[in-house]
Amino acid sequence: MKADLSPNEIAILANYRFVVSEPEKDVQINFSPFFNESTMSSCLKRFKDELGAPDLKTAASLFMKRHAFLAALYLYSMSAFNKKLDVSPENIILEDAIHDGLWLPGFYLKNKTTDVCPTRDRAEWRAEAVRHLFVDNLFPVMDAISKSANISKLILWENVAVYIFWLYEKILSEVADPEVKLRAAEDLSFLVEHAPGKLFGRYSKNPITRFYSETVYQEGTDSYIRIRKTCCYSYMLKEKGSYCKTCPHTCGMKIGSVKMDKNFTEQINGLLEKYTELLVGEGSAENVEKVKTWILYSHIAKSMPPLAKHWNAEYPDAKDQIKNVIAEVKEMNEKNRQK
Repeated sequence: MKADLSPNEIAILANYRFVVSEPEKDVQINFSPFFNESTMSSCLKRFKDELGAPDLKTAASLFMKRHAFLAALYLYSMSAFNKKLDVSPENIILEDAIHDGLWLPGFYLKNKTTDVCPTRDRAEWRAEAVRHLFVDNLFPVMDAISKSANISKLILWENVAVYIFWLYEKILSEVADPEVKLRAAEDLSFLVEHAPGKLFGRYSKNPITRFYSETVYQEGTDSYIRIRKTCCYSYMLKEKGSYCKTCPHTCGMKIGSVKMDKNFTEQINGLLEKYTELLVGEGSAENVEKVKTWILYSHIAKSMPPLAKHWNAEYPDAKDQIKNVIAEVKEMNEKNRQK
């Protein structure tokens, strides 16, 4: 069933950069170039100059952070209103806007008609709603950004994930309506634990799950935070010059007793992702995990055979999984070499 957003729903979504009226022509940004690697490259170069970013990777990460807020807007409507917005690229106009020195674009939908959740089969409707957001919008944009700026998708995915966690844990968990609160909790569980990878793009495993870690207490802010696994590069901007409160560089990440260099984590992640891509043909998050497991086990088996032998005997089921991973990596490598 189709239905328009109510005035109250529009007013609520306006808090999440939903633009009610069509923007003036001089602040409209065409959305379609964001799906193409070559045109995205040109967009990022202009964005880099306007932002004052030191390099294309910083601009790429910040661009994805700004665009990723679309997930908060869209998922709010899905969970709170049971209404699926149309975020097809041809239906979106970005409103160029600067607030307090930050580029915070608004999202104008040409067609505001929504797809209302049916009385039955909400699980099927929700799965399609999630697929539409990611497969039809966020993943293609992310793919173009990653290729044009040579930036790890892990960083870009976490830029999306932090908004999803914020929306459900800080906003929808506090709504007065108990039905909405319960539905939102179920939707979060689906998004981070149960949704199959195919709903997010070319994945067999959910790319959001890896970022949904336990929160930790931060004494400086007297609050519980979820430490990022990657850095978003925001600190590279001259006007900011400081780290996010959840940045892995400042939240006690250590190797032994030595604090990690601020770029080390991203450089190692990038190295591993590139190695995976060259080895098996695609540096997806799932493939990176398989290759990392293969590298770690192979190194231990060669450098400390007795330890590997003991582990194999102690955990025979895990040993079988390791054998399967190694066989799969070798098979993907062979296919990649034959291309």
